[in-house]
Amino acid sequence: MKEILISVRCLHCGHVSYVKSEQLISATLEPEIREAILKNTYFQGICSCCGQPYAYFHPFLYVDQAHDFVIYGAIDEAQSDREKWEQYASRYAHSVIVTSPPALREQILILEDRLDPKKIRHLKTLLQKKKTQYHRFSYEGKEADCYWFSAEDENGVTFTEAGLNSYSLANPLKGQVSDGFTVTVDATIPEGQELTDYEGF
Repeated sequence: MKEILISVRCLHCGHVSYVKSEQLISATLEPEIREAILKNTYFQGICSCCGQPYAYFHPFLYVDQAHDFVIYGAIDEAQSDREKWEQYASRYAHSVIVTSPPALREQILILEDRLDPKKIRHLKTLLQKKKTQYHRFSYEGKEADCYWFSAEDENGVTFTEAGLNSYSLANPLKGQVSDGFTVTVDATIPEGQELTDYEGF
């Protein structure tokens, strides 16, 4: 909705490219940008000099009126434009600050599913404590009573499923999903308790 020109220096050859980007993104009016963000292609480009890919990030606002949230993209959370941010944040039910494209993608998925980002962050902390060989847990979506996360290990990406009453791991990397493995561990949450209340998860 509000286009700007961004200078990006290629880390491979040092060439400076100029790319068009947005300072204000509307999920309703610009669904193609939303799709590009979810596909991890929006903040990326190809150097016209050496042909290598590059990534960039800059301050912007992402507004979703249908789901009643706003996300502020900042280079550094401590240096974010608080006054401008608070002006928008007060108009929506949820407001979040992100400092990278992957974080932006994750917060869009969380808020579109009408979940509390703080509870998802807490659940990720519990998952990390339970399975220390995995890192970079990222919310991917929900299905019925299950929340899906992606996570990384030394072999690549592993998909993690965190249900309301169980915890399991599934690895779809070995061809078909049925060729992978699923492990369910004893992590039952007592009935009536919230995920945020149960530290033994």
